[in-house]
Amino acid sequence: MAKVVVMRRVRTLFGSGRFWSGILCAATFARATAFIERPPRSDSVASGAIESFWSYNTWGIILLISALAMVIAHLDKRLLNVGVLGHLFGLWSYGMFSMSVIISAIFFDQSWATAGTYMSQALLHAACAIYLGDEVGHHRERRKT
Repeated sequence: MAKVVVMRRVRTLFGSGRFWSGILCAATFARATAFIERPPRSDSVASGAIESFWSYNTWGIILLISALAMVIAHLDKRLLNVGVLGHLFGLWSYGMFSMSVIISAIFFDQSWATAGTYMSQALLHAACAIYLGDEVGHHRERRKT
């Protein structure tokens, strides 16, 4: 019986959009501070492509703002729209990183190993933005009734 209760709780935890939003918030914060404090060397076409758009320092600030928006949404459910924007910034940023890696792999014979990591983070940010957007809709419906 206890095993069933534990499995339900684990399933509930991993099925929660708020859980994944929190995980992405922590990962975004970690990457943001790394880009600001210890930016990668631009010794490949892919990293050069990422940095040619904006410097890693600027990308770090964008990601830091994204993480802050997610934290605000976690702290106050009335501000879930801010969390949606944070995840959309994350989607956009990681999508740009992924596309830079893919384009440099196709046209400049560079490694495409990190494209999947960036793409999966972009897709998870999209899923969390959709989840929080649904939460915003549910809160609006509750206020109407």
